Amino acid sequence: MPLQGCIGWGVWADAPLRQELIGQVKTHVGHADGVLVCDPSGFPTSGRESVGVPRQWGGRLGTVDHCQGAMSLGSVSRKGQSLVDTRLSLPKAWTKDQARLDKAGVPKASRASRTRHQLALEMLAQNGTALAHRWMAGDDEMGRPAWCRRRLAALGERSMLAVPSHTMMRDLETPAPAYGGQGRPPQRPWQGVATWTTALGDAAWRRLDVRDGSTGPLVVEVVTRRVVSRTQRRQHGDEELVVVIRSRDRAQEQVVPVDDSLSNAAPETPLGELARVAKAAHRLDECMQRRKSEAGLADEEVRHGTGWQQQHTLSFLATWFLVRDTDRGKKWTPAVTLPQMRQGMAMLWHEACQCGTRSPRLQECQQRFQRNALARFYHGKKHNLLAPLNLYKRQC
Repeated sequence: MPLQGCIGWGVWADAPLRQELIGQVKTHVGHADGVLVCDPSGFPTSGRESVGVPRQWGGRLGTVDHCQGAMSLGSVSRKGQSLVDTRLSLPKAWTKDQARLDKAGVPKASRASRTRHQLALEMLAQNGTALAHRWMAGDDEMGRPAWCRRRLAALGERSMLAVPSHTMMRDLETPAPAYGGQGRPPQRPWQGVATWTTALGDAAWRRLDVRDGSTGPLVVEVVTRRVVSRTQRRQHGDEELVVVIRSRDRAQEQVVPVDDSLSNAAPETPLGELARVAKAAHRLDECMQRRKSEAGLADEEVRHGTGWQQQHTLSFLATWFLVRDTDRGKKWTPAVTLPQMRQGMAMLWHEACQCGTRSPRLQECQQRFQRNALARFYHGKKHNLLAPLNLYKRQC
């Protein structure tokens, strides 16, 4: 019960823990070409008194149900990925009910009505300078409103945000309709991204080998065009770069999920760079799934406003520990060193030429291997690294 009270509704500062986490992520994951990813999430929770629970779209849950909505911020680079911060999104019905906010223990600084896009911009303003990055990325909820993409461009951020497949746009690289000489000159037609993609020929796509997969190279096809999108008020938007990436199964030559994005990057941006940024959000999904499965967030039932933020901070720390522990496991020392290989080859030649008895030399070699393995074991323990393979447990 004391532990549940400490996590569920106890008053203690979790901000220093998040700052320490950001500092470690900056050291181990930060890179000049990194990507900051905004990831909206839904957490199924029932009960009218649970903080921030309405009946709403659950994002990655794929359904409308009683859940808590949140926006998380993560850092992704060539060196790794990690979640660093999160904010709870309160519906308008909650922000107007002061008695309900008091009972749920929502901090006064978090009681204003803010959309998930506004929460993402707040986290960017607070943590963006501490985390080295070159790109901002997000899913189609982040990229849907044109004002959010325009806001990121005004902040000097190079963004690439996914958009729904029905987003309307005009292709600026297609010839304009011929003018008949009367009335207003005709303009290029508005098209949905999915409709425009379907009409493309095979020659428009560029094939890239992104990385090696378990069954062979992962192949994607990319197409980019300069376009003008239409805002939610049916107004003419800014000029942007549409990026459509589709994955292809090399074995069966079948097209699998398609990612539609809009970016404020220059048209000459390399296609490999755009593909890397588009996949950054998918890499952050691994952290989110690990956070729910291995860090226990899928089973959390915190109903208090302060406890919700603290619970998520602790889950960030637990997930980061798992990420670092996995990385340390990749730093194993060689099981056999070069001097040991030379000694082993000499022993084999000695035995092949029948220059001595076999058992004493095998016993001496086994003892040396045991001493070296124990030395590496205690070296790894002293420096907080996983121990290498315990060769002394093997039978020579």
